[in-house]
Amino acid sequence: MTDIFFYDFDFRLVEQFEKFTSLNISKKYCGYGTVEMHFPVTEARVIELLENNSFLLGVAKDVHFVVTGWQFGEDLAVFGKTLEWLLGKRCVAPFSLSGKTGEQAAVYAIETAMSDFVSVGELSGIGEKKDFSFDKAKTVLDIVCEALGPEKLGFSLKVDKGAARLVFSVFEGKELPLVLSRSYRNACGIKYSVNLQKKVDNCGWYERKIELLGEWKASSNQPELYTGSTQNKFTAYLITEGGDRFGLQCYAGQYLYCDTIDGRWKVAEKLPDTGWDFFDGSTMTDGRRWECIIEGVKTPEEAEQEIIALGTEEELETDLRHIEYGRDYELGDTIRVCAEFGSALHIKKRRVVGVDIYYDEDICGSTPLFQE
Repeated sequence: MTDIFFYDFDFRLVEQFEKFTSLNISKKYCGYGTVEMHFPVTEARVIELLENNSFLLGVAKDVHFVVTGWQFGEDLAVFGKTLEWLLGKRCVAPFSLSGKTGEQAAVYAIETAMSDFVSVGELSGIGEKKDFSFDKAKTVLDIVCEALGPEKLGFSLKVDKGAARLVFSVFEGKELPLVLSRSYRNACGIKYSVNLQKKVDNCGWYERKIELLGEWKASSNQPELYTGSTQNKFTAYLITEGGDRFGLQCYAGQYLYCDTIDGRWKVAEKLPDTGWDFFDGSTMTDGRRWECIIEGVKTPEEAEQEIIALGTEEELETDLRHIEYGRDYELGDTIRVCAEFGSALHIKKRRVVGVDIYYDEDICGSTPLFQE
């Protein structure tokens, strides 16, 4: 078993408990985890602690968390989220960055919205430089996950008690020589699942911003435009001189725009923000041509990347024997898992994207969560 400590938000120790009936912790590589602990209903100190403190931090097995709720019933249940959850409690206005890594974009969000209580640790320098554009206000958590996720990087918030602050850092897992297998007797209860429900044939619809390219004179067709051209897609012009053009009656002050994939012009008093585009990388023409709809406004490059990433989902689950989290593997590490079922043999290289840790009065252990 392990002790559980509770602190206020100034990192001063408020209470310590040596006895509990169960403790379950989940940790995530690129996100936040959860904590759930249970105490005997006779533990009056727990009730007093929770009812007299609106904001509490906890520490259990070196995992720091924020208390997010509790329940009194047949026993006393306390619920929490790991510190990374706090990134979802601050927001950042729309912004763009050019030539930055995912780590640098994440740091920008942290320093913009959370510098009053979060410091940035030493930069890892990992990742390729590219452009980032967030056209809507988002939580710091969303920005950090979107910036680091494609780079397969993780992040953490840790406590610096001396400075009474939290420290944000980015890290990358390692590829381990470890192989999990029933034959090696370090894994049991292996399950290998395949899900085809999200598979698509590299094609789908997505919402795209309409770009205002400048001014246009309908009377003289300057600059010279044509209707039905693919170059018109998701572009617009402010009409400065009216006239009859493309079968449309155009007036000064209106907008000439195209929000469809057919390239045909339309006219409106107010310019729409977006239209629906279609990415077509399909190789099928029959019932195997499966399409999708991508949520959110995307650039063509972002939509292509997201659509191509959709496919067959594989899931591996296993219980470990003689393998311990923190000693034999860490979050983000890559491990080989050997799934043997009769004559079928699947050896999969998987990243540890999460871990479930459990304690009760008799046993304790951990179970990794894998992702391709």
